[in-house]
Order: sequence, then structure tokens, then C-alpha cells
Amino acid sequence: MIRYLYIGVALELIKTGHAKPDHIDKDGNTALSWACKRSMKEVAYELVSIGTFTINDLMFLKPEWVSEELLIMNSVDVTEVDI
Repeated sequence: MIRYLYIGVALELIKTGHAKPDHIDKDGNTALSWACKRSMKEVAYELVSIGTFTINDLMFLKPEWVSEELLIMNSVDVTEVDI
């Protein structure tokens, strides 16, 4: 029951635009890695859909959580990225 409360609170916070989903805590966790580690599929999906994740976060995603179309839709042309 409490898990569902956290999911609802997290989703509402993301919707307000006042959340900081790209924040990295002292242990190196992002919002997406935290959600994935706690099996919060809905929160993870929302964070991916708004494009808030690091390359390392992708290791935490379960393939069945994210549709292939979503990842293709947000593709990046790496030939034009400054390193």
C-alpha cells in the first residue's frame, strides 16, 4: 500500500515540473535508477518519456518497461555531440 502511495506522489511531483529528476544524490543515484531499483515501473516510464536519464541509468531499466518506439523516438545523433 505504501509503495503505491510513493508512486502516486512521485508521478504528481514530476507533473508539477518542480521536481529535479536529473539530480544525482550522494550515492550516485538518479531519480530513474532509484525508481528502477524499487520496481516503480510507472515512475521509470515517466522519467524516460521526459528524457531524464543518464547512460548508466539504462542498465537499471527492465526491457519490458520501455517500448522500443519510445527509445527510437528520442534518438540522438552522436556525430553532432560535443564531448
